[in-house]
Amino acid sequence: MFPQNYAVLVVGDPGTGMFEFSCYLAASYLRNDERVVFAETDSPPDRIRKQLRRFGIDAVEYEIDRQLLIIDCSASAFDPGYDPGTLRVRDRSDLKSVAAQVTDGMRNVGGPPVRVILDSLTPLYEHNDSQDISSFFEHLCSNVKRDGNLTCTIHRGMIHEDQVEYIGSIADGIVEMMMDRQYRRFIRIRRMKGMDLKPRWVQFDFEKGEEDEGTILSWGKEQG
Repeated sequence: MFPQNYAVLVVGDPGTGMFEFSCYLAASYLRNDERVVFAETDSPPDRIRKQLRRFGIDAVEYEIDRQLLIIDCSASAFDPGYDPGTLRVRDRSDLKSVAAQVTDGMRNVGGPPVRVILDSLTPLYEHNDSQDISSFFEHLCSNVKRDGNLTCTIHRGMIHEDQVEYIGSIADGIVEMMMDRQYRRFIRIRRMKGMDLKPRWVQFDFEKGEEDEGTILSWGKEQG
């Protein structure tokens, strides 16, 4: 969905569906026979596998074939125990360990090219200051873009807006998600380096598709 050798930041309020969107991206890439490293800081691996299954992807099959590797950075929150199908960061506050496992994960799936998804930066702020997170993100972007692309999420409203904007300035592109008062969800591409875009909000939702495709992302009309 996003260009190779790009780093894209997905920004949205809690509840807008960024976890589901991250899994949708992973499912789309895997369906196109691409390699995926999925680093998750806020949910255990089985929740990722369950969500991918809803999108018609049997994660375990792709893990066995070394097309998908999940990096579990959620241990401090969930302590899920040993999962032999994943790499594990025992302390998600250790940014060097997170970066190192992403690098190892890219190597383990046999890239390049590799699609890396990090969901999300938000919990990393619990035990790290904003300058450390910025340096971590900049380093991660540089490393990943040599061999593929990076999609990273961050929650607006939980992180100071100035920091969200600074992180966005490091990325090659910014995608925004929001929910209105009627609980309708919208998405727009605010910026993508090298592309002439007119940012417009587009309504979307996750709906049941055909039997062989599972849940799909359904697009609505553009909003002005």
